[in-house]
Amino acid sequence: MEVAYPHLDSVYNVALRLSGNAFDAEDLTQETFTVAFRKLHQLKEAEKARAWLLSILRNLFLRSREKNRPDLLDVADDQSYAAALDNLAGSDCPEKTFFKQADAQSIQRTLDSLPEKYKTPLILFYTEEWSYREISEALELPMGTVMSRISRGRDIMKKTLLAESRPQGKGKVITADFAQTERKRKR
Repeated sequence: MEVAYPHLDSVYNVALRLSGNAFDAEDLTQETFTVAFRKLHQLKEAEKARAWLLSILRNLFLRSREKNRPDLLDVADDQSYAAALDNLAGSDCPEKTFFKQADAQSIQRTLDSLPEKYKTPLILFYTEEWSYREISEALELPMGTVMSRISRGRDIMKKTLLAESRPQGKGKVITADFAQTERKRKR
């Protein structure tokens, strides 16, 4: 198990991003290492332990989604205003800290809403800082597919976050498609 243990933090971080809360992430991490311990004989190359662990994690996560088990209570969602203020009491600038937390929650919510095929490559690329090649090998996808899924996932997130941030009923989110249509009309 010495091969797998150095990757504990990485597995937990990906589990946290996939599940969206610490309780499920801990469960997924524990399940991942339990499965890895039972199937350690299947690991052929020690250098690929991280990719192997994350593929186990991904499979466990997908299976848990298929079962439609109820999500565990996310404490952040039920946090009262007073509790939020208590958490901010120690910071230098409470407003900045509050908005950073709100932004992080919005990003996590948007990430959670993405289809799985975009979510996992984005998490591995941006939070775990994996290369396209590493992601390609771990997910058993061609590198071009990984690159396009990261690009499309990033675009979906950007559009969703922009749509959330603008006031209701005020203006439009201008996309490249919209801009091209406007140019064609002017001609």
